[in-house]
Amino acid sequence: MNTSLFILAGALLITLALILYSRALIPVLKSRMLTKKQLIILSSGFVSEVIAVWCMAAISTQSAFTPHSLLGYAGAFVIFVSIIWGWKTAKDEEPWALSKCQFNFYRFVYIFWVISYVTGVYSAMSR
Repeated sequence: MNTSLFILAGALLITLALILYSRALIPVLKSRMLTKKQLIILSSGFVSEVIAVWCMAAISTQSAFTPHSLLGYAGAFVIFVSIIWGWKTAKDEEPWALSKCQFNFYRFVYIFWVISYVTGVYSAMSR
């Protein structure tokens, strides 16, 4: 097993997840409207994140319960919840308006996930 390849794949895929999440959520946060295209992009980001976590976990020598990993699991969970909630509220007419509660949740999710990403970068660079 080539650990450098797993590290590179994990880093690229988690960064791709950040790009996809940003591409999907920044317009949502600006307009308070959601589309199926944004949900597909968000879902693609989640798949990228899951594969990235698997790559990094496969070669990690640290516990699966470090502060960063717990923050990362929580970030993935809230992204997953936001995707499910988005699909459950999807409408045939696009775009559709988000409720205030859903909008605030999407804002929280994006900020939380970016914090998780930044702590991961810091954690990786401090090794």
